[in-house]
Amino acid sequence: MNAPRWVPERLSTTAQIEPCPRCHALTIRALDSPVAGLDIRLDPTPLDLVGEIRARLEGRMTYDLIGTMKKEIAYRNQWRIKKRKYPILPTHKCPGPVSTKALFLNRPPTRKATDERPPF
Repeated sequence: MNAPRWVPERLSTTAQIEPCPRCHALTIRALDSPVAGLDIRLDPTPLDLVGEIRARLEGRMTYDLIGTMKKEIAYRNQWRIKKRKYPILPTHKCPGPVSTKALFLNRPPTRKATDERPPF
């Protein structure tokens, strides 16, 4: 049975492409931890070293996009920031830039049109 439209989809640690509810730019959304994780939205454009420094100076956090099939994000703390093994993505800032270098995971989820109304 499909859930009604007014029920939010379950958010997990698996990264998914979703539009930003404010500026409608494509973002990558996931929980940053399986236990007490924060809901994180990332810009899909990978950063180089200078871009990461610029993002950090702007107060934006940076995350590694880890995995081959099932993508997950990991906060770049003092231990992870020493290495550049994975694509590095900054937290989303409206209006989000979407360039031709954007890193897409898969096609955005499609929503089925339903006419169900909330029961309240």
